[in-house]
Amino acid sequence: MDEVRSVEVSFQELSANRIYRGARLPFGRRLGHLGLSWAFGLGTLVLTLLAFVGVARSEPLPAPAAPASATQGIITRTWENLGVYGAVVSAIAIDPNTNPPTGTVYAGTTSGRGLYRSTDGGLTWEGIYTASVQALAVNTTGRIVWAVSERGVITSADGGTTWHNVPYPPGIFGWARLVVSGSLTVLGAGETVARSRDGGATWDTTTLPCHGCQVTALAVDKINGRLFAATDNEVYVSPIAPLNFITSSGGVTSSHKMQNITALGVSPHISGVVYAGTGDTGQQALYRSDDGGVSWTQLYSNVAGVGYIVFHPVLTQTVYAGGMRSDDGLTFSPLGFGAGNSHLAIYPTAPYTMFGAIDQGINRSTDGGNTFFPVNTGIDGVVVQDFTQNPRDLGLYFVNTKSGIGRSFNGGQQWEFPLGYVPGTPSQPVGSHFGGAALAPYYEAANTRKVFLGELFSDDYGDTTQNLGNPSLRSRIESSGCSGQCAAFINTIAVDPADGNRVYAAVGAHHIPPGGGQEQPYGGLWESTDGGTTWNQHTTDYSASYGTLPYTTPARVVVFATGGLAYAGLGDFRNHTDFGGGMFGGVVSRTSTGSWQLLATITNPITASVEGLAVDPNDPQHIWVGTGGPNPRLYHSTDGGLSWEDRTPPGGDGAFQAIAVHPALRNIIFAASRTRVFYSKDGGLHWVQLTSPPAAAAEPIQRILLPILPPAPVSNLTGTVTGGQVVLSWTNPTGPRFQGVHIRHSTTAPPRTSVEGNAVVTLTAASTSYTASLSGGVDYFTVFPYDSAGRYGIGARLVVSGGTVMLPKAEGAGQVALLNTAEVRRAAAEADTAYLFVGTDHGLYRTEVGDLATAYQTFLPLVLRNYP
Repeated sequence: MDEVRSVEVSFQELSANRIYRGARLPFGRRLGHLGLSWAFGLGTLVLTLLAFVGVARSEPLPAPAAPASATQGIITRTWENLGVYGAVVSAIAIDPNTNPPTGTVYAGTTSGRGLYRSTDGGLTWEGIYTASVQALAVNTTGRIVWAVSERGVITSADGGTTWHNVPYPPGIFGWARLVVSGSLTVLGAGETVARSRDGGATWDTTTLPCHGCQVTALAVDKINGRLFAATDNEVYVSPIAPLNFITSSGGVTSSHKMQNITALGVSPHISGVVYAGTGDTGQQALYRSDDGGVSWTQLYSNVAGVGYIVFHPVLTQTVYAGGMRSDDGLTFSPLGFGAGNSHLAIYPTAPYTMFGAIDQGINRSTDGGNTFFPVNTGIDGVVVQDFTQNPRDLGLYFVNTKSGIGRSFNGGQQWEFPLGYVPGTPSQPVGSHFGGAALAPYYEAANTRKVFLGELFSDDYGDTTQNLGNPSLRSRIESSGCSGQCAAFINTIAVDPADGNRVYAAVGAHHIPPGGGQEQPYGGLWESTDGGTTWNQHTTDYSASYGTLPYTTPARVVVFATGGLAYAGLGDFRNHTDFGGGMFGGVVSRTSTGSWQLLATITNPITASVEGLAVDPNDPQHIWVGTGGPNPRLYHSTDGGLSWEDRTPPGGDGAFQAIAVHPALRNIIFAASRTRVFYSKDGGLHWVQLTSPPAAAAEPIQRILLPILPPAPVSNLTGTVTGGQVVLSWTNPTGPRFQGVHIRHSTTAPPRTSVEGNAVVTLTAASTSYTASLSGGVDYFTVFPYDSAGRYGIGARLVVSGGTVMLPKAEGAGQVALLNTAEVRRAAAEADTAYLFVGTDHGLYRTEVGDLATAYQTFLPLVLRNYP
């Protein structure tokens, strides 16, 4: 390292006398005057440069200031979905002419590709229309698929292969309600109801006898040839032809305290039986009428909102409503866990098979609704907000999505998602509440189990969760300055790698004061010095010569650097609240004394919030900052924020919210601008754009990560039992990253990380076998590789039971998402990082970057110019 710094001084001396110009050195640095005697000669100079190139990889030099960066083409990348599948499902429809297990099922979602189709009974899915979908139905006679999408009403006559737009009839707009019965199609929106019998070619429309009301649900009475329509607190009925709606109860429905009606159902078996369900506001209940809606009886209340009412196709008294089931139409009990309460679809020809929708995707039951299991493979609509790699066990990853939390113990080859979801048990998936964007591993020498999940934390890798703080951080935030209507969330949590008890939370919030008025921002930086148990807010304004930001300025991101330093990006991302002096945001630094100071301006005044922030993991003076609108930029500082250089790649399409610095080569930078990923290997002087992973324009890329490549695992792990002992043997990988193995043992389950089970022994790279004692029962052994920094890779596992040696069974029944392609191993490459991870609104993706990491080139011969 000292050798590198001495060479750097010589190069800096060169530039003072301007002897040499024009040659591009490694790391993109321009060479100036050598400041050396000409007696050294050109040969000495060449040798010096070659010597420097040999060690440059260990300590590359910063890139100099330069004009605006140039983008040089687009690099085609192959992006691999890591199998975190699911989405918020908004509709399910089954082709009634098909049967399981090969029956066709359609699912509408609000993210990813939007509309999906399964032709194997839900086992696998494919995206067939890229737009959010809120309603689905299949015409039983012509097998026409109907969907209400964000682009309008669409239909398909070939099972979803091609789609056609159906013009809205007069009075219908936006997210219309949809019901299809035979060749009859009915739409409802606002106070208008429209009916078509010819596939949307012609429509008959009418309005409900209410002014300013909104249609919230529709149902067809097949027995009596009638239509039912509901608004927030009233039910209307009309003949199918001609349309003429009146209140079903003569105007007294509201006397039954129906509020927020969300579902209607008319029995196809018993004349006059109608059900109405209310939603998640007001009275949450299910009502029944036996006289066609004239009078109503409340069946139950105080449950989750009723999102659907579905009748059994054969059993005349059986009805399903919002996660509940009744066999007599009067008394209800819960369906199996995972049925959800928003959407349910039943195979008409095989009613023991049904699908329920939850926020994490689709669950299927094959036993009439007693048990449900996830069937999400291919539904790439998981909105990934954050993900992280554990700094001690490099194979341990966590991902945070709008659909829950997931984890991987083997470097992303398999994912358990969502955490906490155990089919058949009454537990809820672990959610990342309070905005859901905060995720950070907790690091201390003897613990990798703790992880922060928004306003929650877990001490067992996410199996169970607790409130963050006592009193909770959320309650502290809401009582610290919020009044009136409050909306607060944790944007980022960061843990000091040198002190696992020091934790920072970047908090953003807005509140509307009592009595109304313009919303006001607040939030700021919160600190814990006891691992997240207690929290205190930083309460000193951030001041500099050019202005002051109040300490309540929303904090967008916070990162720790080496040496106990921390940086935080501030700003109101809505960019409509002036904090003073035209400033919307800035960057602050935590000094060695624990105080925070506002760094030099990136723009003067700062007219955009800080959206992205990254620090060189090996040098806290190198900072990268991405700003938001109205003119998103990317800035770089090489002196800890005293000065900034514009390093914005041309062609960005939004805020630079995600930035990643190579863990060993500081000049290799990745930055995401909304849906585009840019790459530079010369410190931002020049950029190339990578072909983007799948991402819809509605959501930007939330996070990018260059994970540290773990040491390669051992191979050929075997065991030979002799008496009460087993001789473990294996083959070690080659390469400097591998330093040896650490063996752990358990009698309950294979140790997944370096802290689970009991430590057996730590061996050097020269060892390829070890004799371990057996318990007499079942023994699980895991052999973890480790590197020179004491970090652990993915372990190889072995089970010994009754004298028999075997491999452990696959993990995670029903909830592990497997990669569709074989895992690509780079054991021999020994690169510092092999992959780029990107989180989008389609899921978690990665691409190989090993071939992009050739950062340094030397151009010879060198030519000396202008020597006096």
